[in-house]
Amino acid sequence: GTREKALSISIIVSEDLAILKLLRLYFVMRRIPAGIVNTNVSLERIPDDFAYGILLMNREINHRIVDKFTISQIIFYDVSTSYKKDLDFIQFISRQQASPQISIYRLLTKNSLETELFIKTTMPPKPETQKEAEKEN
Repeated sequence: GTREKALSISIIVSEDLAILKLLRLYFVMRRIPAGIVNTNVSLERIPDDFAYGILLMNREINHRIVDKFTISQIIFYDVSTSYKKDLDFIQFISRQQASPQISIYRLLTKNSLETELFIKTTMPPKPETQKEAEKEN
């Protein structure tokens, strides 16, 4: 219901600390609790009384702090160098969750190099026979 939604926690993942800082400012301005998991700046950290909102972090899977929270969704803000890294990240976050039903989202810029990179890293190579059939048509 509404109460569950109000207390949900989302993780936004980006390798770019500058992006995480901008996103944190945006959420704080909108009065949505947000903090950066892996930062040395105390102001940017997750507040001590954090109960719901946005956790901002990179793909490092050594942050035990996420184990304290029930995660409702993971949003990948950028593309990783390897799809396996993202799968490992999802597995790491899911391992301690009571309900493994975490929604996964990925933001991709349409018609961009990012989209091409994502397709290349996630799609299995086409079999040779299919490539030859495509050449004939």
